[in-house]
This record gives sequence, C-alpha cells and structure tokens, in this order.
Amino acid sequence: MTQVPQAQGLARTLFGAGLIATVVELAWYGSDDITHALTYAGRISGFVCLAAALAVIAAFGAFLDCLRHRPARYSGGVVLAGVLISLFFNLLLLALQIDGGGYTHFLLFWALLIPWSCWALWRLHRLGVWGSLPHPRGFAAGVVVSVVVAFGSFSYNHVYQPYKFPALVSTAVEFRPATVADGVLSLPVVLRTRNRGQVALYVAGSLFQVNGRHGDTRKEPRTADELRGDVEEEQWDLLRHTEVGAPAVDVLAQGRYILSGRLLQPGEESLSQKVVQIPLDAPYDVIAANAVVVTLRADRATLLTDLNRSTETSWTVPEWKKHPRDPDWVASNRFRWPSVQYRSPVAHSNALLEHSRPTRELTVWWVLKPPTGESLWAPYLEYLIAPAGEDRAPPSPAARRRMTERYGLSATPSGAFIAPLAALVQQARAAD
Repeated sequence: MTQVPQAQGLARTLFGAGLIATVVELAWYGSDDITHALTYAGRISGFVCLAAALAVIAAFGAFLDCLRHRPARYSGGVVLAGVLISLFFNLLLLALQIDGGGYTHFLLFWALLIPWSCWALWRLHRLGVWGSLPHPRGFAAGVVVSVVVAFGSFSYNHVYQPYKFPALVSTAVEFRPATVADGVLSLPVVLRTRNRGQVALYVAGSLFQVNGRHGDTRKEPRTADELRGDVEEEQWDLLRHTEVGAPAVDVLAQGRYILSGRLLQPGEESLSQKVVQIPLDAPYDVIAANAVVVTLRADRATLLTDLNRSTETSWTVPEWKKHPRDPDWVASNRFRWPSVQYRSPVAHSNALLEHSRPTRELTVWWVLKPPTGESLWAPYLEYLIAPAGEDRAPPSPAARRRMTERYGLSATPSGAFIAPLAALVQQARAAD
C-alpha cells in the first residue's frame, strides 16, 4: 500500500524538477542574449526568453498550488502553459542542433526536457486539465500565437534582416604617378575597400598583387592554333598581335593590405598604398594590379580575435614549403606552394545558435606565388568556416552557400587595373 504514495511523490518531484530546469534554461539563454546578442532582434529574443522564464516560474507556483487540497481555479491552466513553453522551446533547440550538423554538450539537456514535456502533458491530460480550462480554444489560440511570434522574431533576425540589408563591399585598385631613379620605376599602388552596406563587416582576409606580363607584339596576326594554345595554357586574354611568353605573368608584389579582424562600419573605407619597384629593363609589356577582400557579416557572427577589442590576431610565419596544417585542397601537393594561415574562433550571433551548434573556426589561407611558379592563378585566398579540425575536405557548393547564408562570408574582387609599362615610364620621365 505504500508504493502508490511513493510513486506519486516521485512523479511530483520529477514534474517540479522539469519546470525548474526549464526556468534555468530560459533565464540562461535570455540573460545571455540581452547582454551579448549582436542585433536588436536577438536582444528582443532575450527578453522573450526571460518573459517565458517568468511564465514557467508562475507555472511552478501553480504546480505547488495544485498540491494543496483546494487549488485555485486556473492553476492547472498555468501549469499547462509552462509545460507547453518547455516543449516548444526545446523542440526549437533540437531543430537548431540538427540544422547545425554537430554535437554539443547541451544536447543531452534539451533531449531530456523534450520527453519530460511529453510525459508532463500526458499527466495533465489524465488529470483532465484541458477540460477545466474556461476557454480551451482561446488558450490553444494564445499558445499558437506565442509560438508564431517567437518564430517570427527568429526568422526576422536570420532570414529577413540579411535579405533586407545585404552586405555591399567595393574594392578598387589604381596606380598613382610613378617616379624613375637609378634605372628603377617606383610605382605607387592605391587600394580602397569600402563598406557600402548598412551592416558592419569583419575583414577576414585581404590580398593584393601586382603582375608583370611577358608579351611580344608582332605585325603578323596570330593563328587559330596559337589562340587555342593560349586557352589550353589558361591564358584567357586572346590577343591577335601579342604573343604572351612563358611564364605568362610574374608576380612583382603581393600581400595583405587590411589586417584580418578589422571591423568596417557602414560607410567606412580602408585606404592603403603600396610602392612596387620595377627595373626599367624588365621584360614586361603591361603591369596589372588587382585585389580581393574576404568579409564576414558582424551581425551574424563575432571573430574572437576582433582587432577592435584585442590584439590576439596573428598570422603564422610563412615558409617556402607546404604548411603542415594546410589541407591538399588549399595548396596542392603537386606545386608545393607555401601558404600563410589566419585562424579565429567564431561566436554565433545569439545564445540559441551558440549553444546548439559546435564551436567553429574561420580559416583564411593566403597561398603565395613560388619563385618558380607554374600557374597564372597564384597567389590566391581560400577561406572556410567549419568545426575545429574539420577543414581537411574541400567545402561543397552547398556548404559554400550555407557559409554565405549563415555568416555572410564572401569574397569581393576588385577587377584588374592595367597599364602599359612604357606609358608608366614615359609619364614618370615627363613629370621629372
């Protein structure tokens, strides 16, 4: 005869413990988002979580009231609302966990609260709580409206806002008037990157390069076979009277022009100037310059090596050999190109994402041009956001799209600025 009261006491303890765990969970997420979420919508979500935590506290008080001989009329309905809040919130977290595609230590927490919520609903159904509600349809409608409002807030932050306020970046390269001295042309190269959008952007990586092309102009037009050979050699400028030699391009200068981790506010411009020195007797017909910048939306993620808050950002020391941590898809073993890495942990935009997805790292590889390079396309940047240690495989096109959608991670090239070497020399001598 004593087993039934013991079973009832265990069920009551379990019921109350589930409500308290939900309060702790909601209060933790809410307080975290209020202080650390990157957008106003995320902070509003934090207030919604705190309001939900207060509602579950009220449900716990109503649960204690139900243990009395004569509980208040609406105590059962308040308890039911608290259980439904726990169920929907933890289902949301589980969906985000599945969407994130990785394991976190918090998975066990909401994976236990979901079956607890179902069990608690079953207990309330057996007690006839639905029948005791004065307006059960209105109660159900209120629950549905609350879920829609919470889902709408999340959707606004992660779907509508990136669509309404896209990242807009412009990068430009130009030559300034050069000077000539001691048989050397000193050519200033100006690099401009401007945030033209309405959201702040992190600079994840930047690269400029200045190239000299080996070209020989002749009177006779080049044949179709010669043009076909250009295509096979990946020379995409098909020139009728100019034959491009091998190697087609020498990289005269390359490097970063914006420190990784810098935050560009809307309307802010980064301006850099480099000086490239070229011998007057160099075997080039034209000089070309271009640049590329890789950016990350600051309302979708935070670089934990943010230069505006710390000085932890660093690049590994470049070596003229393949970096031991570089995956093959970044710097091919066939060429054994050297590369330089920039790595930074990434924090998500709000607590819901931060604690339902595994820790991720942003990695940018600057693959340098070797002294005896074999390809027209080096140097270049590769970039990836992935869980720590999962960068060995190249990202699929779908993974690239997800990186852009989730984090706004993308590369913006400048296009090439080209000028004849003879014209640059002539202008410099005329200026003297």
